[in-house]
Amino acid sequence: MKKILLLSLSLSLVFAPR
Repeated sequence: MKKILLLSLSLSLVFAPR
């Protein structure tokens, strides 16, 4: 499922600026 990949990507983007 690509949804899991998109979810992990979103989290990555959210935690990237930290």
